[in-house]
Amino acid sequence: MSSNAPAKSKRSILLRIQEVLQRLPISRSSLYAGMQTGLYPQPVRIGKRTVAWREEDIEACIAAMNKHSAAA
Repeated sequence: MSSNAPAKSKRSILLRIQEVLQRLPISRSSLYAGMQTGLYPQPVRIGKRTVAWREEDIEACIAAMNKHSAAA
């Protein structure tokens, strides 16, 4: 018996830079510097001049930072 229900696709919630900066208490320039060193995740391009960050990438980054600070 097959189901006619559409497969659930996991859609990422995308955050614009202001939303990212609200979650990470850093400046815009610190975010871009951290992206260069690999400390912060890279954005995805959603338009010609528009980028956004996957919410799960930002949440994972925050969790890793919290884990690192708790271990210190």
